[in-house]
Amino acid sequence: MNLREICERDIPTIFEIRASVRENRISRADLAEIGVTEATVTASLGSHRKGWVVEEAERLVGFSMADSADGSIFALFVDPESEGRGYGSRLHDAAVAWLFSRGFETIALTTDPDTRAHAFYLRRGWVLSRLNGDGEACLTLSR
Repeated sequence: MNLREICERDIPTIFEIRASVRENRISRADLAEIGVTEATVTASLGSHRKGWVVEEAERLVGFSMADSADGSIFALFVDPESEGRGYGSRLHDAAVAWLFSRGFETIALTTDPDTRAHAFYLRRGWVLSRLNGDGEACLTLSR
């Protein structure tokens, strides 16, 4: 397993991974409607956002992305065929460590409640702070 920072050539594959997940599914077209495209993601990296990928046998199997403007993890997805191998934990830990290294005492994310992702974060110490207007669980993690 290789964990490294996302680079531009990874962007098409992370979109494939994002569209392949079993929960919290969204298509490329739906992402584009909300302004999330390969071009916008590429442009956002290197400013206040950073991302990581996990490779297995030179194939990308997961990614995470964090935003230092608001102290959030806004993406963490693993290819469904590669779940249960610790990739999500590695991606989570990279994003958390980076945000805490940027000076945040508390970081945040949103996810659908009562999902495997929600349980994943709760097992790692995240705490439900509220449900937002869209019904998503807003979670926080303190240093």
